[in-house]
Amino acid sequence: LQRPPTDWFCTEKDAVKLWQHDPAVWAVGLEVHWSPELEAELHHTLRWLGLSLPHGQQTA
Repeated sequence: LQRPPTDWFCTEKDAVKLWQHDPAVWAVGLEVHWSPELEAELHHTLRWLGLSLPHGQQTA
């Protein structure tokens, strides 16, 4: 597994497996509260890459 050119975010469960190959992977809990700015940048980047979040934006 080559080190990615950018940061990787994954669940804590997946991070345990990935840390064996790349200890710089970021682990986040299943429920994450991003800042509005970071969330907007994440969505912008995913759209730019031609990807999207399958569950979409959830509201309370």
